[in-house]
Amino acid sequence: MCKGMKISIDAQIGLLRGSSEPDGAGGRYGDMKRISRTFLLTALFVSLLIMSVAYHSGCATTRVGDVAPALEFESEPTDALRALRGKYVLLCFWASTNAPSREAVGRYTSWVERQHNMDVGLLSYNFDKSEPLFREIVKRDGLNQQLQFHPSESSMRRLMRNYNLREGQYGTLLIAPDGRIVAHNPSTADLPALIATES
Repeated sequence: MCKGMKISIDAQIGLLRGSSEPDGAGGRYGDMKRISRTFLLTALFVSLLIMSVAYHSGCATTRVGDVAPALEFESEPTDALRALRGKYVLLCFWASTNAPSREAVGRYTSWVERQHNMDVGLLSYNFDKSEPLFREIVKRDGLNQQLQFHPSESSMRRLMRNYNLREGQYGTLLIAPDGRIVAHNPSTADLPALIATES
């Protein structure tokens, strides 16, 4: 499709160059030139739009149905982390400077703690630049310290790349026991139905 679009654009450029001689019909040359330029700009815009869509649709690593990229842990797994095996997991990425993500991890944490008959857990990665600040906020917000991780700078970069994250734009994924991504930023109201449908 992109190759065909290039031919179309080249054809329009050729039309502009080939229209350098007036045809003696008054303002016809000027009208054709304006129309050709408008058409060329439209073709260029459509081409850029197609390339943009193709680029973003090519980022398949975090689409629903894809297997979530591998996670990194810089210390020995805790018992709380081992307990997540075989469960649905809410994987949260957040930072104290990003209010929606901080509120979301608190909301998901509260919801998970109330689920006594559902195989679901939570795992979070924090992207604050200051680890002491992260530790203080975890305590202040009442989050489970064993399931909150503050990766090193290099691990942080890999996570952001692998999960298509941008600084200041974080979120949460629901991941099935087999590693498939089930949903992006699901509401707590929708979680029981999502898990029941997948089970």
